Amino acid sequence: MTENNLPDGVNSQEIQNRAVISTREGGYVAGDRNLLSIWRQAAGQKMSQIIEDTQFGDPLEIRAALACLAEANLLSRDSQTVNQSVVVSTTDIKISIITVSFNSQKWLTACLPSVYSQTHPIIELIVVDNASTDNTVSWFQEHNPDINILQLDQPQPLAHALNLGVSKAAGDYYLLLNPDVTLELSAVAEMVAVASAHPDSAAVAAKLMLLSTPAFINGIGNYVGPVSWGTDYGLGHLDLGQFDRLREIPSACFAAALISRTAYDDVGPFDDKFPLYYEDSEWCYRARLYGYSIMAAPKAVGYHAFGGRFPSSPKKELEPDKLQQVVFGRLRFAFKLLSPLYLLYFLSLYIVEDCARLLVVIFKGRWSYVNAYFRAWSNLIKSIGEILGERKKVQGRRKIPDHDLFLLHKGIPMPLTWHGFPELTWDIVRHQYLPLIMSGQTRPLPEFEAVSAEKPPIRSSRKLGQRVRRAANIWRAEGFSGLVHRIGRTIQWHLMRP
Repeated sequence: MTENNLPDGVNSQEIQNRAVISTREGGYVAGDRNLLSIWRQAAGQKMSQIIEDTQFGDPLEIRAALACLAEANLLSRDSQTVNQSVVVSTTDIKISIITVSFNSQKWLTACLPSVYSQTHPIIELIVVDNASTDNTVSWFQEHNPDINILQLDQPQPLAHALNLGVSKAAGDYYLLLNPDVTLELSAVAEMVAVASAHPDSAAVAAKLMLLSTPAFINGIGNYVGPVSWGTDYGLGHLDLGQFDRLREIPSACFAAALISRTAYDDVGPFDDKFPLYYEDSEWCYRARLYGYSIMAAPKAVGYHAFGGRFPSSPKKELEPDKLQQVVFGRLRFAFKLLSPLYLLYFLSLYIVEDCARLLVVIFKGRWSYVNAYFRAWSNLIKSIGEILGERKKVQGRRKIPDHDLFLLHKGIPMPLTWHGFPELTWDIVRHQYLPLIMSGQTRPLPEFEAVSAEKPPIRSSRKLGQRVRRAANIWRAEGFSGLVHRIGRTIQWHLMRP
């Protein structure tokens, strides 16, 4: 096996507690010193020698670590062939692609060729330019004169721009696509196949991978819970095929979602009162309240820049304007869709969380963020009459209770990210990926070809003593901050599943 290099600028403390390892694609993966030790030890060694030389962990755990490092493109297997099937669509379903562009030329140079090369025919590509200030429009006119460009004079909410694109589209389905997404050849064909097999579905979500670390998942749709912000399904997870059987999901992310024309006409347009964020979740949860399903297409693969960032860029804190939008967005989502009991529950936790965050930014003297919280709640109060009017319409068409609406949350995996980077640690390998491998929920991995078919029992960490030992191991391998991060993520994950 062959290792890649550590990125420049990683200091010794980071290596000891939270190693940051670079991939071939130029992205980073957050690990820990135990996994870093195996990664370094693997250079030029056979697996049997690595297992013998490693001073911690049993052979199965070390095999799992090597398999995960290889799948993450952090190690190269001596010989590896990937057979990737290409699905050619046999249906005559008409697809219109709608993209909203804002200063997006840097992304469209990769996005458009992936659209044109799809194995399912595309009848039209509609680009809604949301008042770009770069030369996106002139670039389109010069290089892609056949594309239908709708140019807005002033920036509008994303939902408004999407509705405009839909109003001009002639397809049976609308593929909503971010300009910073590139699609694999069969992506549209796979989404169409799922939509055809589930005619009661309102939307189908692609499996988006992180552009900078394409072995890791950005999300297969998303979901909204009573704490934090809306979150992507499977965010930060190493793709070992464990989601290939995923079918129904809470919501589709509009970065790459196939929307049924029939459902759009019935459910209604996207809510353009959301300045940004939550417009996709609100429409999908609304559709589910009306009796539709939202489906996943795990074989429809795209690569997403995730927040418009280039590879290797660390996740930045939300700017005050975006913070205001996201705080307002989740409040509008809850007031519009939830029944009284669930609304009270969600609103109580939102208030507690916003107050806690507000105290932090006040303590730090970050007054622009303080102002963002006040503006968000002020906007809610100003628009409460309009929201309640929309709420009355939605509740009048409700077909399922909130208990059923949030039932899908029970199977959602905990996000695995650290400062915006996908996370791969010794603890995650042992307790997340090894059980999946041993239970046959992943694709076949070369490191486990010689493992006996009589599989050993999978460890459980549900007992108090086992949990304490696991916490101690995380502390040693990832440091105190790593332990706090994991505990906080676990609590948040449980609260996101009402």
